[in-house]
Amino acid sequence: RFAGAGIPVSIERSCDVGRYRVIDARNGPHLVKIVAPEGTMVPAESGYLAFDPARTQLYADGWIVD
Repeated sequence: RFAGAGIPVSIERSCDVGRYRVIDARNGPHLVKIVAPEGTMVPAESGYLAFDPARTQLYADGWIVD
């Protein structure tokens, strides 16, 4: 989720896909894809991310990392 503090990201793209938004954010060389409910406030250019471990999956080379 977007938060007041956390991991800094720049917003590259935000796509409305019906009930959700898919947001591409970047932290340095790392791309972060965010699936957010409709109505989520997305910062215009940059913001901070905070992760809920129960709702977060990490992928490397196309595979989920345990």
